[in-house]
Amino acid sequence: MGFKVDAIAFDMDGTLLDSRGFATDCVLKAFESLKPNHRTLKIPSRDAVAAQIGKPSHQFCEALLPNDLAHLM
Repeated sequence: MGFKVDAIAFDMDGTLLDSRGFATDCVLKAFESLKPNHRTLKIPSRDAVAAQIGKPSHQFCEALLPNDLAHLM
């Protein structure tokens, strides 16, 4: 490629880039992939997922996964 990378920044909370759109899409696709093996799983709404963006991962998952599927975290 002809260039050297000195650093990579991960913007997990949306400070540099508003990632809610594609992050929400990714989370919804993950839920859809779990659904066939976990029939009790309810796929959250886009708004419910977007409201969790930026939270620590354990809070994010606890808010979206039901207790009987917490082992998937």
